[in-house]
Amino acid sequence: MDASLESKAMTLLETYNGGNNYIIELKRKSQINKRFYPTRSQSEYIINNHDKQPKVAKKWVILDAYFAQKLADDKLMTEIPEKVWVEKLLADKEKAFHIWGKVTESEQLHDFWLPKAAIIKDNTVKDVVINYDKYSHRPPLEHQKESIQKLVENKKFILADDMGLGKTTSTIIAALESGSKKVLIICPATLKINWKREIENYSDKTVYIAEGKNFSTDADFVITGEVYPGENKPEGPFGDHLGYYSLEHSFPLMRVHKVYARKNAIWAFTVVGRPPQEDTSFGQLIHAMTGAAVSNEIPGLKEVHAVDAAGVHPLLLAIGSERYTPYLTTKQPAEILTIANHILGTGQLSLAKFVFITADDTNQLSTHHVQEYFEYILSRLDLGNDIHFYTKTTMDTLDYSGEGLNAGSKVVIAAYGDVKRNLATTVPTRLLNLNMDASLVMPGVIAVNASTYSTSALQNALIGQGEALLEQEGVCSLLEQKIQNGWQAI
Repeated sequence: MDASLESKAMTLLETYNGGNNYIIELKRKSQINKRFYPTRSQSEYIINNHDKQPKVAKKWVILDAYFAQKLADDKLMTEIPEKVWVEKLLADKEKAFHIWGKVTESEQLHDFWLPKAAIIKDNTVKDVVINYDKYSHRPPLEHQKESIQKLVENKKFILADDMGLGKTTSTIIAALESGSKKVLIICPATLKINWKREIENYSDKTVYIAEGKNFSTDADFVITGEVYPGENKPEGPFGDHLGYYSLEHSFPLMRVHKVYARKNAIWAFTVVGRPPQEDTSFGQLIHAMTGAAVSNEIPGLKEVHAVDAAGVHPLLLAIGSERYTPYLTTKQPAEILTIANHILGTGQLSLAKFVFITADDTNQLSTHHVQEYFEYILSRLDLGNDIHFYTKTTMDTLDYSGEGLNAGSKVVIAAYGDVKRNLATTVPTRLLNLNMDASLVMPGVIAVNASTYSTSALQNALIGQGEALLEQEGVCSLLEQKIQNGWQAI
């Protein structure tokens, strides 16, 4: 009988390819020593466990004080171990576990038997008293209090009340009373907002809703993380695309968890600096992508152009429709004013500081032909009615021309109707007589050399001549031009 048992064990040992380290070690011995034969107890172990897959634990297990002392005595240890490392649970008997692990950090992994009574399993927290006065605005019912007590008094507990008995309330109050620092709630997506509202009924703690990994299939890179309210860090100063340095301000930060990238991902970047750097390439791309879609987003808008030479978004040229009063003989801005307001309230178009808008009944005008566009506007501009200021409004964060961060003013110039003036195509004689070093920039716009005529001197020289220059000479704008270190500033 014994020989039969051992023979069966040897046959199983020769073909064993499982994960039980003790059986693996016996197999290794049989391969090294051809005279090796398992004992009766080893044979029984092989037969009973050869088809069972060990359970991976990888954790420290706290020991009972009596067994810890006995273990120290058996191994002649100078210190009493408080816990043992369990790499795998090889086998499970009625009163003991067969462990693949170690007692100390420095030991090699080996097999040993661990009595079940030696493992401390205390999942109960005793003497918990809950003060329900703090929940008096929405007090739990008596059966909910019983559930809360059970949840708080046990480290492991399943609350399986029927639907409608208020498990959500019981769970929330129990979590608050347990003192847990973090609580993960897994529920159907449609109930996430309900849980958030219920938690906020009983606590002032911050509740975050995880939306999952709904990555855009168009993204080459996706960065995931957390942004906590009120957690800011200083940023700046740094050079910006408008040609000056921004100031230092506090901005929200993101605690990055992971960065995902698709295969052969492309990281788009640009160079910071004056035009045509940084925003130029982005502006061209955005125009190409959204040009045809703008009219669908903003009713009445035919096209819009963010001018690259101005840094793209600070200056917008737009063409709209004028359909409000077609029965009137006098043409004046009406619908284009509402379109301008819509532009300043739409996405990144709202970053604009200057918006020029008009309407063209012939559909021949284009915002991308910048000089022709300005000539069209300036020849129809009514300076008394067509300039509209937006004061104390929100601004681009990087625009420092206002009174504070994200604050300042904007202007909309909306001109429409019949031609009011012929624009100057040469420098008027009245300006030449003032001995100004002046030149024509484009019809209606004259540039004066600032190195020969200061701003104050220019203003004094032109006192009382503005209306004549505009209406008689067709000069709509006088610019001061300064050339320094190869740069031309206006």
